[in-house]
Amino acid sequence: MSQPGEVKKKKRPPMKEEDLKGARSKLGLKGEVKSKTYEVMAEC
Repeated sequence: MSQPGEVKKKKRPPMKEEDLKGARSKLGLKGEVKSKTYEVMAEC
């Protein structure tokens, strides 16, 4: 059997710091997204 670490690498694509920075800036600019996310979580 393969190790768990290998499986995670196959499922998850490589992430770059640029992608993380871009996502953070988008979340920071749109406060509506966060509130909407919490609304959906509350409904579930």
